[in-house]
Amino acid sequence: MDIAASPPSQARPAELDTLLSSPDQYTPEAIAPLEAYVAAQVQNKQYDAAANKALAKLYQFTPSRCQDAVLAQVLAKALCARPAGDGYNLLYIVPEALIERSPLCKRLA
Repeated sequence: MDIAASPPSQARPAELDTLLSSPDQYTPEAIAPLEAYVAAQVQNKQYDAAANKALAKLYQFTPSRCQDAVLAQVLAKALCARPAGDGYNLLYIVPEALIERSPLCKRLA
């Protein structure tokens, strides 16, 4: 399985590129487009560390908005991006309570 590590910004949709380069990336309104982008990454076998890290930070500060399935996909993508160490970095960002509530996330951690 080939996974393209962190695509250049021109490979990500323009609206996400704009979002990730602005302070708005950490507003709760950014969650939905970032979650949709995770689904696109899974479908297209791509990996965007910066976008996934921004989503993990949003989950850190708004845990009530966290979708367990999307968080599991983000962690799985990061673990597959070896030897980058992204998986371990995300585990430090995401609160343990969010990982503990999802059986799949617990297995990935």
